[in-house]
Amino acid sequence: MEFELKGEARSDLGRGGSRRLRRSGRVPAIVYGGGKEPVAVSLGHNDLLPASTPAF
Repeated sequence: MEFELKGEARSDLGRGGSRRLRRSGRVPAIVYGGGKEPVAVSLGHNDLLPASTPAF
């Protein structure tokens, strides 16, 4: 299974920034790996739901 998510880099970090994102319908996330520095991003809640639902 493969899917693509579109996100935006974010600079408002921490608990308060995450709460503000969630209230606006976004999901805070961290992308890491590949020997690179972690990047804080936000994803659209409605974009993320189909990717997390199992396909039967």
